[in-house]
Amino acid sequence: MNWDKLLRDFRENRCILLLGPRLATVTHRGKRLPLREKLAAQLADSLAAEGVALEQTECLDLPYVAQRYMRGNANLLVDLWDKVEDFYRSEAPAIPAVFEKIASLPASIFVSTNPDDFLFKALQAQEKEPWPQQHYNFRRPHPFEVDMNLVSSQKPLVYNLLGSIDDKESLVLTPADQVDFIRKVLEKNPPVPTDLLAQFSPFRTYIFLGFDLENWYLRLLIDGLGLSGNTAFSPEMPDYPLSNPTRAFYEEKFKFHFIDEGIEDFADEILKRLNPDGAARTRQIVALAAKADQDFVADLERAMLPSEKNGEISLFHEGRILPGENVAETLKTKIAAADIVLVLVSPDFFADENLLDNALEWAKSRPEVLLPMIIRPCDWRADRDLRKITPLPDDGLPVSLSANRDEAFHRIVEQLKRRLV
Repeated sequence: MNWDKLLRDFRENRCILLLGPRLATVTHRGKRLPLREKLAAQLADSLAAEGVALEQTECLDLPYVAQRYMRGNANLLVDLWDKVEDFYRSEAPAIPAVFEKIASLPASIFVSTNPDDFLFKALQAQEKEPWPQQHYNFRRPHPFEVDMNLVSSQKPLVYNLLGSIDDKESLVLTPADQVDFIRKVLEKNPPVPTDLLAQFSPFRTYIFLGFDLENWYLRLLIDGLGLSGNTAFSPEMPDYPLSNPTRAFYEEKFKFHFIDEGIEDFADEILKRLNPDGAARTRQIVALAAKADQDFVADLERAMLPSEKNGEISLFHEGRILPGENVAETLKTKIAAADIVLVLVSPDFFADENLLDNALEWAKSRPEVLLPMIIRPCDWRADRDLRKITPLPDDGLPVSLSANRDEAFHRIVEQLKRRLV
């Protein structure tokens, strides 16, 4: 086990985490089972009640049970989708602890083969700001609405490769679905998003968590998507031992390293080694700007990205609020926890009474938090509260008047980080 290499891969943002169907477990008849297997057991019970014959030794195999549920009748497909959605909504309302461990790891890209949103919620619980969860639909093209240039460990991407319960026709359930899914992925019809595929390179390190490595389709996926990098790691799953031929295949073909520790212990060990003296706290920055100044917010976001990726700072602004969230309440919560509230000062800032009134209130109640950033020329010194604060940039030159805007934002980020020390 080369810990130095693995830790460097995490620090340099080279790790991609892949989540398998055996991560989430629940109790069923006094025994811990993967959530997927409990779903299969419940479907099998309903089929048995209808008198449908099943191989009793295969009643925890979801593809087999889903196939028997269909019985060659396409009219039962929507009913099967509804059963799967109802199961995930009712049987697993809480985030399994293992996802909380995984969410604490400093990774930017998570590829899940589960249809749930456990990891997404766990990342939010870690005070990260994941992109809206994305998924693949093998039946039809599905939009991919992520700027991969802005993905970071503080703003990570979760991609559900085998569909989502929020888009039930995307679910891969039966063996026939698995065949169609593999064929569609390999034929690129519809394609997995190009921007995401570009992240899968031989120079990455892949960490496989909770997979059934005996399954045939997983080997095709790894090969077809280019998920074999310079190293791959797979922690131990004691209840699911691998056959020697399978272990040898993954070690030789995909450069797998099999770890004797369990998944949660493995995650704990990574975190302990990354932060031997305790984790350095990520400093929380909230940026507020008038609607007319959103281009400056985007430039600031790009300038801060390297510091976000290494976990130094986390930037939040209104554009990162997810659809359906209450804008006012979300901003209030983020501002209350912020180390810095960065207000982008311009004529439009002063014209927005709500922004101005809030900024002046923070200047009085939390003067250590408010920090003006001058982006366009305006008479900001006329305000007796703002003029008491040394703005960014330190020389007070509005960003819009800089000869090189990228350089101006780079200097602003460096000055901001010095003030946070």
